[in-house]
Amino acid sequence: MKLYILGCMGPYPEKDCALSGYLIESQNAKVLIECGSGVLAQLQKHTEIKRLEALILTHLHFDHISDVFVLKYYCATHNLKLDVYMPQEDSLEYRLISSMPEFNVIHIDDGKDIKIKDLNINFIEMVHPKKTLGVKISDGQVILAYTGDTVLNPNLDILTDGAETVLMDCAYPTELHAPETPHMSLYQGAKYAQDKPFKLLVTHIKPEADIQQELDQLGLVRVYQGDIYKIIQGGYKLKNPR
Repeated sequence: MKLYILGCMGPYPEKDCALSGYLIESQNAKVLIECGSGVLAQLQKHTEIKRLEALILTHLHFDHISDVFVLKYYCATHNLKLDVYMPQEDSLEYRLISSMPEFNVIHIDDGKDIKIKDLNINFIEMVHPKKTLGVKISDGQVILAYTGDTVLNPNLDILTDGAETVLMDCAYPTELHAPETPHMSLYQGAKYAQDKPFKLLVTHIKPEADIQQELDQLGLVRVYQGDIYKIIQGGYKLKNPR
């Protein structure tokens, strides 16, 4: 199983950067997780949009869904109806996406299991201002967990159990982090992962924040747009070293 980092910033991009978007590729399936601004352009460096089996939206904040509103035009042009897995909620964002005939909207909730070709996917509820589902993905050989946006919460133990690699929203600079911040800090991510068997990848990078010194101090690894990871037993291998 491979993980392509199409974009990893939020809530807005720096120059030449895309927001949240991750392509999961197994032997038989390609699934896009999140579709923030700039993601579709980055996706097409690796595959045609029509090759996607599905799109998963962990939650409906604009920095995770903005390219959905132009994806609809691609689907219409190519006579494609794409499966879109997302939470159900009473919001403008939900009504807009669910009303688009180019998408087959499938609701996800805590504990739901789905199968997309050779991928088994489980959703675990996280804690964020909007309803958010973490994603646990297995190709039968390895497991990748992605937290979506969240703060520390007990369900992280369920999400990360058995995972080789965890892609975690924990890039917020600790010195800027406050109790009401809806994301984990670098320190919280490092503390949570301490002594756990999985390998941690830090994502949801705050724009205009220099976190490299704190990453080095805590021994953390952040993802970069364009990274390609092969998920392997015991962790990951960066396929295109920077």
